[in-house]
Amino acid sequence: MSTKNCSCRKKENKNRLKRGLRTPEEKFILPILEALIELGGEAHARDVLKLVHAKMKNILNTYDYEDLSSNNQKRWENTALWVKYRMVKEGLLDRNVPRGVWRITEKGRKFYQNNKALTVQDIVRI
Repeated sequence: MSTKNCSCRKKENKNRLKRGLRTPEEKFILPILEALIELGGEAHARDVLKLVHAKMKNILNTYDYEDLSSNNQKRWENTALWVKYRMVKEGLLDRNVPRGVWRITEKGRKFYQNNKALTVQDIVRI
């Protein structure tokens, strides 16, 4: 049986954006941490995202503002949520918070203080 006819073949997403067109995830890390610090260390996701958007509006491109058909969300918001998930896994954000609340950890504060002057290319290497 050929792989062309196999139903187990991975489904192709023809609407998927080509790599490199949206703003890289790494560019979201410091704005998220900075927004949380400015909001007192903890805030509701919508407040964090609003401030992150204000900090990144000159960085985000037209692809970032496209609606995702899967969840009626802008691409940049979806990217920020995935970055938040990674930051929780890395210990920069607290995982023990109520749903919809983001809280920076001490590790996140130290990371921000140590890296706030870095360029995105430097952050990618961390």
